Amino acid sequence: IEAGDKTITVPRQYLVQGIFTLSYRVTRINNYTDSLPKRITVDRTPPNENQRPSAVQFPDELVGSITDEYLTQHGKVEVKVSSYLGMREFDKAVFFWSELDPLPDGHPEAGEYRFSKEEIDNRRLFLAMGEADIRASGEGIRYFYYRLYDLAGNESALSYASPIQVSLVPAPANLPPPRIPLSARGLIDREHAREGAAGERGVTVEIDAYDNVEPYHFIENDWGGQTLNEFPVDPDASHLQAYVPWPALVANGLGPDTLPVTYRVRHGGSYSNPSPEATAPFDFTIAGQDHALAPALLNPELVQLEVRGAVSDQPNEL
Repeated sequence: IEAGDKTITVPRQYLVQGIFTLSYRVTRINNYTDSLPKRITVDRTPPNENQRPSAVQFPDELVGSITDEYLTQHGKVEVKVSSYLGMREFDKAVFFWSELDPLPDGHPEAGEYRFSKEEIDNRRLFLAMGEADIRASGEGIRYFYYRLYDLAGNESALSYASPIQVSLVPAPANLPPPRIPLSARGLIDREHAREGAAGERGVTVEIDAYDNVEPYHFIENDWGGQTLNEFPVDPDASHLQAYVPWPALVANGLGPDTLPVTYRVRHGGSYSNPSPEATAPFDFTIAGQDHALAPALLNPELVQLEVRGAVSDQPNEL
C-alpha cells in the first residue's frame, strides 16, 4: 500500500436516514488496529418534511402595499417565515421576488439567508428585500417565494406565494391643518348643526390642497377621536369638504368644550401620517331635556300644552 491519505467510498444503500458510528481497521499480518469511532448523521429529509412551506408574512403596517414612503423610511422590507417541521440551526432560505405566479423554472434568486441557532431557537425567522431591488422591479403586484435548505443540502419544495402591491408614487406630503368654519357666534352649536341636518352646509371640515395629490386618494377625518366616513379626493377642487354628522358632534359630550380635529390620507393600502391639529369649540347644551330627533328645534317627546278658554273652559278650542 502506498503512503498517503486514503479515500473509502460508502455505498449508497448504506446511506439511509439515521445516526451511525464510522470507524476503520488497519490489519498487519497477524494483528490489527482500529481507528477511533466517529458519529455520523445521515440526513435525507428535506426541511418541512418535503411539505410546501407557508407563505411569508409582510408587516401589518404595510396594509397590503409597499409605498415609496415606507421604502424611504426603512430602506428594506422584512418578511416573517413561519416555523416549519425539522427546523435546525444553519438552515438556509433562498428567496425569490417576481411579478409572476406561479414562479417559472429558472427564475433568478433575489437573495439568501442562513438562520442562526438563536433565530431558530426563538422562532424569529426573517428575510429582507432591499429597497433598491424592490424599486428596480417596478410597480404592481409582486410575489415573494422561498425555498429551504439544510446543511446536508436537502431542499424543500417552493413555498406558497405571498402577494403584495408595490406603489412607488410619492406619498401625500405637507398636509395643512384642517379648517372648521364656525358660526357667527364663534363656535359650533345646535343652530349650526341644524343647518346640516336640514341639508344645508352645517358643520364641516375643510381641507386645503396638499402635495402629491392623486385621484385615488381618500380622506379620513378624526373628530375628537371619532373616525368619520372616508370620502374621495378631487384633485381639481380648490379645497375638500366633509359634513360632520350629529352623533359625532355630541360623542364627546354637550360641552361647552373644545376638541382636536385631524385627518389622514389613504393612498393605496397605506395611510399618511395625521395632519397638524385644529381645534373646534362647541356648546350643545340646552335648557330642559334633549330628544331623539336632535338637533331639530322641535321636541316631539314633550307633553303637548293644553289651552282652555277663559269662559268656555273648552280644551284647545277658540
